[in-house]
Amino acid sequence: FTHRMAAAGMPLEIHAALLRQELSEEAELFGWKLQIGPSIAVALAAFLLADAAIFLALRIFATSLTHEAQVRTRGALVSCVHDIVAVPAAFFLLTKIVHPPADTQGPFGFGPHSHVRLCWLEPVGAIFIGFLLWDLVHYLMHGRVYRSELFTQLLHHAGFFAMLYLNKGTLPFNYAFPILYLGEISTLFLNMRLIYRSFGWAEFAYSALFALSFFVTRVLFIGAILVQMAMDRRTLWITMGPLLKVSYFLVLPLLYGLNLFWFVKIVNGVSKALSGGHIPPQAKKKS
Repeated sequence: FTHRMAAAGMPLEIHAALLRQELSEEAELFGWKLQIGPSIAVALAAFLLADAAIFLALRIFATSLTHEAQVRTRGALVSCVHDIVAVPAAFFLLTKIVHPPADTQGPFGFGPHSHVRLCWLEPVGAIFIGFLLWDLVHYLMHGRVYRSELFTQLLHHAGFFAMLYLNKGTLPFNYAFPILYLGEISTLFLNMRLIYRSFGWAEFAYSALFALSFFVTRVLFIGAILVQMAMDRRTLWITMGPLLKVSYFLVLPLLYGLNLFWFVKIVNGVSKALSGGHIPPQAKKKS
């Protein structure tokens, strides 16, 4: 790490600050490495319990729903539980972004050495991993229900699992995580749209909020991350290890491409709704 910092031509004050940060994080991580597994297990158990409670509630109070509607509604409600936790956590992490002294900041207020301390980042990451594990199991258990979107969802989850694994215990560019996590705002509206549709309630407002929030959080925000990464590419290429380069310079653009693919489908759905006077059933859960 320190050799790469020097090779990047980093000012000595930034180099010293990040070195102190790295040493303090290593001390904290010694205990955290023993806790990351149980933390993920606790998060997964919480989502499994929420799933079980929602399953029983739907069986008792939503007997009119078909099996497919119950499965999709259950998935959406558990995802809402995650969204309600994820969105405040993402905003909290944004307040914890550190900008080292004398670091050159770009047009979005971030510099090549901006980062989030791992003691704040990794507990939130454990919640996200726990949810992704539950969501993956949910999709695989109900593959026939989700057959039309199963492949793209598996790609989406595989991409995030890869990025989370490759970014564990790293500082360079890790402030991208809370920005990516803000995408759960659009997921919340998508889930509400699906739930309302399952019960036959009017859901046009949620559809509109979903389309708008998807564009802002998953097209504009992630696009801004990629622009910032391109601007800082020389420094990041030196400071990042080989696996981290794969995470940001390969996996992240692929995930962005997947979001663009989904956004095109959303735009097509909106166009059909405006021209035909109805909203087609395109409720596909993303996380």
